[in-house]
Amino acid sequence: MSGHPRTGLALIVLGAFCLTLAPLVPWYVLPRLEQTPTDINVTNTQIATGSVFDGTGLKGPTKFTINVRLLGDVDAGQPDGVAVWDISTQVDTPDTAGFHDPRLAMSWMVERYVFDRHTNEPVHCCGENPVHEGNAFLKFPFHVTKGTYHYWNPFVKKAFPVTYAGDVTLEGHTLYKFVGSVPAAKTGTLQLPGSLIGMPDRPGLVQVDTYYRDDGDVLLVDPASGSPVSVTQKSTTTARLPGGTTDLLTLSTLTVAPSADVVHATLAQVVAGDETLDTLGTTVPIGLLAAGFVLLVLGFVVSVRASRRARREARTELVEVGS
Repeated sequence: MSGHPRTGLALIVLGAFCLTLAPLVPWYVLPRLEQTPTDINVTNTQIATGSVFDGTGLKGPTKFTINVRLLGDVDAGQPDGVAVWDISTQVDTPDTAGFHDPRLAMSWMVERYVFDRHTNEPVHCCGENPVHEGNAFLKFPFHVTKGTYHYWNPFVKKAFPVTYAGDVTLEGHTLYKFVGSVPAAKTGTLQLPGSLIGMPDRPGLVQVDTYYRDDGDVLLVDPASGSPVSVTQKSTTTARLPGGTTDLLTLSTLTVAPSADVVHATLAQVVAGDETLDTLGTTVPIGLLAAGFVLLVLGFVVSVRASRRARREARTELVEVGS
């Protein structure tokens, strides 16, 4: 390999560029990709099972339809690195699903969730409602650790701890399992006939407090992206006398668990995203380092051989002139 001096110089410059770029990809490019999107527009539908009080008693088992729509507000004026999501959660029974009106649903709530795109910590700005707590809700932070996170519950409007409980392998992909619960918490008030709560002698309607609890959250979370692949919840809503600690009536029970098809589709999306991040975080930097060293070596070899050839040609010209 002889080559031209300029060829060797070009190879050296290109090699140096690759070596310089290699650490920049994981240090500069990757963190800018490890961010939750601001322009999300997704609707998730789940089928839950349980029972619901219809005025005469607890009826079930019943299938509930839960529609959750996530809509990012890109123009909300949020600071850099902050996402603003409007979240609509609608729960329907077979009787209310046909109305196609969230105001007539069994339950309907609208929230504005504002959070840091990388750490998932809540950011209190941009019309946030209600004021959120915790660092895990619709997703966990990137690079999940085997510890405890605070998971937001929209029904109680508080965050509760969920703790790492082991690895789970699903379709060859390792997920972190987190478990937690929500103790009974007051969510509102209601008026019921005394006969329904064991007080047949009380005239008229009796005001009671409604309480929500969750007897077991189980979350399977992708450790790289922080995306939940499966979330299972078992909630119960009951009625108590104001200030009381005894459940007088069960208003609803609800078990939410994604179907196998939903889990498979979610996992496929998560794995695809992880592979992209892994390529940028590992494969690309290693490739750039290897290419950089090879180009530098080739550049030096070409430069040395070109220099030697130039010296030989110069000596030949001197000999010819002298003769």
